[in-house]
Amino acid sequence: MNLNKTKTFFYIFFYVSILFLIYTLYRNNYLEIPFIASKLSFIISILLLLSGFVFYSMAWEKVLIASGYKTDFKECIASVGLSIFGKYIPGKIWMIVGRAGYISQKNEYKLNKISVISLNAQFIGLWVGLFLGGLSFLFLGENNKIFLLLLFFWIFLTLIIFTRFFHNYFEILATKIFKKNINIPSLKIREVLKTLKWFLIYWILFSTAFYFFVNSLTGSSIPLYIGLIFPLANTLGIIAFFAPGGLGIREGVIATLLILSGIDKSVSVTIATFSRLWFLIGDIFIFSIGVVFNRVVLKRVK
Repeated sequence: MNLNKTKTFFYIFFYVSILFLIYTLYRNNYLEIPFIASKLSFIISILLLLSGFVFYSMAWEKVLIASGYKTDFKECIASVGLSIFGKYIPGKIWMIVGRAGYISQKNEYKLNKISVISLNAQFIGLWVGLFLGGLSFLFLGENNKIFLLLLFFWIFLTLIIFTRFFHNYFEILATKIFKKNINIPSLKIREVLKTLKWFLIYWILFSTAFYFFVNSLTGSSIPLYIGLIFPLANTLGIIAFFAPGGLGIREGVIATLLILSGIDKSVSVTIATFSRLWFLIGDIFIFSIGVVFNRVVLKRVK
């Protein structure tokens, strides 16, 4: 794909994703704000949430560098920010391709190559998030079957990430998506270890942010493991391939696990529903920073 086509694709993608976001918010009525019992906890949750998005972008940068593609943090922030609402477009590949399209456009890299790296970064993020989220079941009592199912899927992701054998099947999938023959490299453990801490940091920040978020709405002491519910719910929302932004899936998982944690059912549902708007604050933040950094990148190119 040449530079002009890549640029056109990215801007079409950008405007379509914004339209899908507006439609999603309007249709599902996610704009109601409940009573916040602890404003301090809510503010702390927002600050941690925003920090998580910054480190999410940093993890993307580290994966690109580890894969041999030079870029800088401003471009990575812009690529993540301007494509963040792509997750609301049904299909789930759009945010992955969107950030890849931006990096491809600015550096004249081949889109299919960067898209593969973006997909690999997504797998690593899912792998880490599923592991951390699965730990919550160690505190939720008798849920062995669910824990075993999550463990099986985590092992499956491990095989995809680290073995060439399973990557062969994803080469076929990628070829169908991009309509070209694509070679998806197996990630080496050493390469993943170089970037692993950045994925851990952003998930831990999101988890801690969610803990303070729940605390702000309950106004009472809650166990620390509550924070681990979010990476699990978010990961399962991403895995639900045709649910835009994990819509409904993430909220359902959050409500269910909060109830299992002993929180009142109506409060759990309120927390789960409001968590969409809460996380959207982070989306808007990284989008805004992406717009600013995109202008910086454009000035530098000129």
